[in-house]
Amino acid sequence: MGGVFNYVNLHVYHYAGNNPVKYVDPDGNDSIVPITLNAWQGIQAHNTAYPYISRSLREHGYNNVITNKAMRIILDGPVVRRLRPDAQAFGSNTVKYWELKQAGAGSGSTSANNAVEYYMRMAERSGITAEAGEALGLIANAVPVDGLNNVFINIYSNEPGVILYDAYEVRPDNNGFSLNNEDVMLILTIVSALLLVATMGELAPVVLLF
Repeated sequence: MGGVFNYVNLHVYHYAGNNPVKYVDPDGNDSIVPITLNAWQGIQAHNTAYPYISRSLREHGYNNVITNKAMRIILDGPVVRRLRPDAQAFGSNTVKYWELKQAGAGSGSTSANNAVEYYMRMAERSGITAEAGEALGLIANAVPVDGLNNVFINIYSNEPGVILYDAYEVRPDNNGFSLNNEDVMLILTIVSALLLVATMGELAPVVLLF
């Protein structure tokens, strides 16, 4: 929060809102606050991440790629609902699965692994050879989440079949004075009052003479 009413803004050298344990401030301008997204925010993050995941898969040589978002648009029958990985790539004889989760939210990596194993079992029952997709490494950094103000995600994949994202909110530090209209009016009122007191002080001896 900017303005003179937030005391941390009165010091031009304060760091991360004077709370470096909770916040990160790499450039001295904004505080980065790790957050856990709720269900609706998580859907927004997933939909934001899918195009970056598709691009990363194609960069790794996968041509026949489909994501959960695309499956919801193209096919939305009961079978698809039961078997809907976040990303899959089709080869000539096999299909590879990836599951997307928020890191640290309900043991994201473990949850993703369990989901991929489930998808593989379901595929094998249908006679399809399936396996966990390869680790993709860094997919994208500082991606603004659609529909959420000042919320960003880092997307990465460090183990087979698992894609994780870290979510964080960027909060301006507003170092020094950041004045809004109310601040200006308050300062002008105080200055006017001080000038009036000073003027009355100068006139007081004159008044006493009479």
